[in-house]
Parts: sequence; C-alpha cells; structure tokens
Amino acid sequence: MAHVQSDTTPTVPSPAESTPDSGLDLRNIQGDILSGMPKKTETFYFFQITDAPTFRQHFRAFVPLVKTVAQALKDRDDIDKHKKKDEGHGNKPHVIPIVGVNVSFSHFGFQKLGIDDTKLIDPAFLIGQRRDAQDLGDKGTGDGDSFVPDWDDGFKQDIHGVFIVSGDSHPTVDKKIQDIEKLFKIGTNAASYKKIVSIRGDVRPGDQSAHEQ
Repeated sequence: MAHVQSDTTPTVPSPAESTPDSGLDLRNIQGDILSGMPKKTETFYFFQITDAPTFRQHFRAFVPLVKTVAQALKDRDDIDKHKKKDEGHGNKPHVIPIVGVNVSFSHFGFQKLGIDDTKLIDPAFLIGQRRDAQDLGDKGTGDGDSFVPDWDDGFKQDIHGVFIVSGDSHPTVDKKIQDIEKLFKIGTNAASYKKIVSIRGDVRPGDQSAHEQ
C-alpha cells in the first residue's frame, strides 16, 4: 500500500512543523509514516472503489480527517503533559481521548482512480501481494500465475485501499469510522466504495502494554 499526502491538510499548532535538516513539511505527511499515531487500538478498514469520479469528490471532504505528522507529534506532547500533570498530583495517568486517520492505496486503487504510479519503481507494489504470496511462502494451491493463496476470501479480492483508524478506545475509533462511512455515503445508492473487511488490533493488557514488538 502507498500512503498519500494532501496539500489541503489544515495547519495546526505543533511542537515540530518541519525538520531542520531535511525541511520536510510535517503538516503534509501522514502521521503513521514518520512519528506513528499514538493509540490503544487500531482498525484497518480495507475497501474497493466502485465509482471513481464520485470517490474523488467524497475524498475531498475526507482529507481534513487525515492526521499529519505535526498533529501526531502534538498528540504525543499532549499525552506527555497530561501524564506529568496526573503524576504530579499523585494520580495514576488516565487515557485521554485521541483519534487519528490515515489512508493508503494499492496499485489497483491508483489504477482505478486513473493515477500513474509507475514512477514508484517498486515491482512488489505494482504486482500486488497476491502475486507475491507464493514467493513469500504463503500456503496455497497451484503454482506460478495459477497459484491461489490460502487467504480469507475478502483478501482474494482486489483491494484498492485501506483506512487506518487509531485511537484511545473502541468507541472512539468506531465513531470515526462511522464519520468516514457517512462522507462516502456508505449504505446508500450514492456510495463510492464497498467495504471488503476490517481488522482490529489492540495493545496488550496489563503490564504487557507498550511491549507489543
């Protein structure tokens, strides 16, 4: 999957809006690319575009939801300040409400939108994971071009993109997913994509939290 940036991302106060050595505009890079979005839970929401022109229109309204590196850094700064404040009062730090959204597209998604991604010069990206599954050692049947990986049915379809939604809790993330579906008119005749599958991951419980790697 390839992440996308937008030149319409809203400007927000941030402890670091650009890196002094590279000059990267952290307000125009998605949060999970460099800093990582702070989270207790994360949902990967895979989709297939069904109406490209309408999807482009809906996507313009979606862009302001995308969390940038600058915003993710500010979230981390807010968490740190909140933690120190609680500890200063002798209290156990509690989780503050935070949510972040990023989006990535596959080669098939770019093709559907009429975007030329060949300049990426990444053979693995251009052929897709399904074509590469046998070389990666995935179980399946057949061989070569006829190889069919033993995947869940949803992942055997052409996946055009994935919304990455992270936050402090399941309700926070679920509410943001509902907001996204509303923008893309999901559940109506005007919907511009269809959901393929979603996968949720949580931090480890208790004293294993923050030791996921």
